[in-house]
Amino acid sequence: MEKVNALGRRKSAVARVYVGSGKGNITINGKELAVYFPDDSLKYIVMQPLTVTNTQANFDIVANLDGGGIKGQAEALRLAIARAGIPLRSEEGRIPFKRCKRGREKETWPAWCTQTLPVQQALVFAL
Repeated sequence: MEKVNALGRRKSAVARVYVGSGKGNITINGKELAVYFPDDSLKYIVMQPLTVTNTQANFDIVANLDGGGIKGQAEALRLAIARAGIPLRSEEGRIPFKRCKRGREKETWPAWCTQTLPVQQALVFAL
């Protein structure tokens, strides 16, 4: 599998992410995830895209973070991981990221869009 790169920004923090197949290792600026983000809440934020799609052990992630505070960096990294995961998913996995348009002229995010999807995929809306 080739490496997929993506960019995520939050406030003044910028995250550049390179995702490839592997065993679930996450390296941030040359350090492990637990060393760079010692707080459990920040680790939870970073792992959200992988937890929702149930792919924690499938990909190795190398990230470069710059600027901002620690919380902004964690949220920028979450966005970058989610963006990098879109090309890696099959067409079924991309359903939650698409807007629903069912008999309406205006595109919306109505509640019935999440009711037809499995619960795990519907959680992607929360990101």
